[in-house]
Formats: sequence, C-alpha cells, structure tokens
Amino acid sequence: MISKRMTESGGSDSMMNNLSNPRDTIKENVARTRRLRRALEDWRELLAPLHGVLVWRHEYHPPLLAAVVTLIFLVVWYLEPPLLTLVAVLGVTATTADYLVPALCQALFRPQDWTASNEREFERMCELLADISTSMECCWFQLSGWKQEKPKLYFIGMVGVLLLLAWLGNNINNLFLAYLLAQWIVMYPGLRQRGLIKSTWLRRFCS
Repeated sequence: MISKRMTESGGSDSMMNNLSNPRDTIKENVARTRRLRRALEDWRELLAPLHGVLVWRHEYHPPLLAAVVTLIFLVVWYLEPPLLTLVAVLGVTATTADYLVPALCQALFRPQDWTASNEREFERMCELLADISTSMECCWFQLSGWKQEKPKLYFIGMVGVLLLLAWLGNNINNLFLAYLLAQWIVMYPGLRQRGLIKSTWLRRFCS
C-alpha cells in the first residue's frame, strides 16, 4: 500500500514537472491536439467556423456571444425549471447533439467541399481546446503538489476559498453567478487572442 502511494505520488510529481517544463508542455499539447482531432473529426464542419467566433475574428463576434449566452439564461430564468429537470434537459440536449450532429454533417457537407482553410481552422480549434485542457490539468497538479508539500497552507487556502464561495452563493443569486461564469468561459478565448489576458499566467502558476 505504501509503495503504491509512493508510485502514485511519484507519477503525479513527474506529470507536474513535465507540465511545468515548456518543451514538455508543447509536446503534451501536440499529443493532446492529435487526440482531439481524432475524437472531434465528426464535428469538424461546426468547430471550424466556431473557432473564428470564439477568437473574435470580426468585431460583432463578442456581442454575438454575449447575446447568445444572455438569451439562454433568460429562458432558464423565465421558465425556472427545477435543478434536476435542468440537468436532465442539458443531458438530453447533449446526447441528441452527439447522435444527430455527425449524421447531419455527413448528409449536408460533402468531403470535397472541405478546404485547406477549413482544415487550418479546425486545427486551431483543437489546439485551443488542448491548451485550455493542459492549463487546467496543470493547475490541478499544482494544487496536488501544494497538498503534499504544504498541507497546512493548502488546508487554510482551500477552506478559505470554499467559505468565500459559500458566502457568495448565499448572498448573490446563483443563476446570476452561473451567467457570469458562462460569459467568462465563452469570452476567454477572444480575450486571450486579443492579448487582454496573458496565456502565460497559468504557466507561471505551475512553475
């Protein structure tokens, strides 16, 4: 049991060190991008144009994204569905899209219509998703490292953050907080593309 824990701890430390090394991070991003390309191949006709919207290729893209998110949350606010119903509806929507979108893409788009420009946009979309995924994994391993190296500081910090979240959730409308979070998520790629958010801050956090 002790050797197993030491092995798991060593694997976690090795992964964290790899992610904090710029060269290893690039290699991990490349490998992750390839895996995403294979996994999302059936969605490429939708993801290719979506990349341009997320990185604000045109000036009307930011207000368009904000309007879509606002419309969705206005519908939820108006209907006021129970939490379980909302989760079920989201699950049905995701399952239906996962089943229908690949079939519709094959029926509506011909392979010969796929251009080199579309391929570049799809590649950039996969790179964006891979970079975000690697950054999130980096933060997770950094927190795991703090838990092992500075358990008291980790405990105080986590309890403080969770208590702050509990206070915010008790004093601010939860739907509004979810709305702000959703706006941040859809705006993040564009903010980073415009240089308003430095993509290296997570790398510094992991170092």
